[in-house]
Amino acid sequence: MIKDSSFEISTLKIENFNLKESASNSDELISTLRAENFNLGELTINSESAIMKAKLKLLQNEKQELTGQLKLKQETIKELEGQVSNKLSEKLLETILSINGPKTKKDPVREVKSNVDEIQSKSLDELKRTEFEKLNH
Repeated sequence: MIKDSSFEISTLKIENFNLKESASNSDELISTLRAENFNLGELTINSESAIMKAKLKLLQNEKQELTGQLKLKQETIKELEGQVSNKLSEKLLETILSINGPKTKKDPVREVKSNVDEIQSKSLDELKRTEFEKLNH
């Protein structure tokens, strides 16, 4: 037990010595910094400033990336709107043609009516001409 205690005491003395040595090294370092007129407050402010600048740069890069993505999405939206507009125009035209009937197809009723009107018109013209000729002869 005494041996263990003496070992612990010697270990503590060695650790204490190491701590004193570290403390003296720290004192030397502080003295060196003061000797070089190095202000720890400025170092802290400069570090915070550097961190803030780095964060700002990261945010600017993120903003540029998001702006690029936004532009791509806006272009996609415009393309889709154009496609939808074209489809709506096609459907509207199809609907109008189905209601009114296409102009390329012949409507038999209209065609017959047109032929009847043409025949009647020719007949009237011929009658007028023959009557006119009779009067003039």
